[in-house]
Amino acid sequence: MPIPTDGIYFRLLNYQSQNVLVANKGIGESKLTDFNSDDPYYNDQIFELIPRSNGTFYIQSVYVPPSGNKGRIFSLGGAVGISFLDSDADSTHFTFEEGSGYLAGWYRLVTPAFKLVLTDKSGHLPWNFTSEGEKYEDQYFQFQTNYREVTKSAEA
Repeated sequence: MPIPTDGIYFRLLNYQSQNVLVANKGIGESKLTDFNSDDPYYNDQIFELIPRSNGTFYIQSVYVPPSGNKGRIFSLGGAVGISFLDSDADSTHFTFEEGSGYLAGWYRLVTPAFKLVLTDKSGHLPWNFTSEGEKYEDQYFQFQTNYREVTKSAEA
């Protein structure tokens, strides 16, 4: 499945866990979690790509909870894990590396400035790992793009 173009909404399905990413409130601060991909989808599982001028992208949540911030975007910084920021920090800029062989059509979500990749191991919450060296199945995501009926929040 190709990388979505501007205006296309998608879910991110992890190859190993077979869970989709969810932009919801975690304990203490906004966290990125995961959810069984076989269950019905909810708007907090839907994202869009926002192109940046430097060839990277923001991955932005379409859903804005009543108590949440608008324009929440993925962030991978240091060993901090995953959160949502309203800034232009380097940790919010992503590139995509397509897999090969049986992982063709699946992508690693990489923050070039930090050399980190998003992971989602079965039984664990999403986290980060070095993007250099060995590549593992829990680092690959597929863009599921059949969500035309999703209405973007007016605040996003």
